[in-house]
Amino acid sequence: MNILSLVFAVLLILGLFTNLQFENFKQFHTMKSEYENFIKVRERENFNTRQQALYKYRSKKDPGERSDNLTESKKSSPRINIRLILDPKLRAEKKAESDQQKLLMKELIKVLYQNAIFYTKIEETRPDFLDELIEAIINAAKDRNIKFIQEIGTLQLNDDELQLVFYQMMNGSQQIPSLDEPVQPQQVVVTENTTRDPNEEVDEEDADVSEDENRSPSDYLSLKDFFHFKPSLRKIQVYLARKELLIAIFGDQNTALEVINKREELFARKGKLITDEATNKLTEFKKQINPQFKEDLFDFKVTGTNPKNYR
Repeated sequence: MNILSLVFAVLLILGLFTNLQFENFKQFHTMKSEYENFIKVRERENFNTRQQALYKYRSKKDPGERSDNLTESKKSSPRINIRLILDPKLRAEKKAESDQQKLLMKELIKVLYQNAIFYTKIEETRPDFLDELIEAIINAAKDRNIKFIQEIGTLQLNDDELQLVFYQMMNGSQQIPSLDEPVQPQQVVVTENTTRDPNEEVDEEDADVSEDENRSPSDYLSLKDFFHFKPSLRKIQVYLARKELLIAIFGDQNTALEVINKREELFARKGKLITDEATNKLTEFKKQINPQFKEDLFDFKVTGTNPKNYR
């Protein structure tokens, strides 16, 4: 009788253990399928909705306010050139520049997410996960003909843990969608920046840079907000770079704020200083760049665009 009870107890324990493992397995694969569904379907819907909203918004603006023609001297952007990192041909041709952009991307990720729960959690078990993540992104993109920033978020990494981290970085949220509810595309509302004078001119050199294009709300930091895809713009434009990118460049928040204050001061003195003089004053910060980076990665040229709109 005692032996029979023992056998039943063992069978009961094994049954509970098997059921628990099955539930964990089912939950994991349900979560995985939800993310795959979002990446393959919902992200495209979100992208299309956003593009339609941006088109309607821009069509209402004064056509003379912006220009799609860049001057020949325009070689920089206030965003990271992700194409130099992902495009195999460009990466091979411009290896040194690609490595610098990749290093800057790594430092930017630290600035944006080092205090996020998903970041600290994976860092505990995989301290080198950032290098692994960037390489996984590069490998996932090598057979894809990516043409738009939004497409980067659809990349499928060969590592489920890195995939979840990548998803959260690209979507700018620490919250994982509930498994009980289908992932819904976000409603995109594009409104005019109220801090900007509607009559304020945008320098012709900065005609390709919009303070609202590809930008998430200020409390919703997304990694894709800091990327651009134009292969010719291989330098970082310090004059219009956002604060988070400046912190990555200089490795110090105080220096980044000093740069922001200086460039706004230079803009306020527009007309009293010639462009070269203003550029020389901003270039004084070059010696404070994080020593990991080469100075020629950055462009300190001052233009006629108000940098206050690009904080």
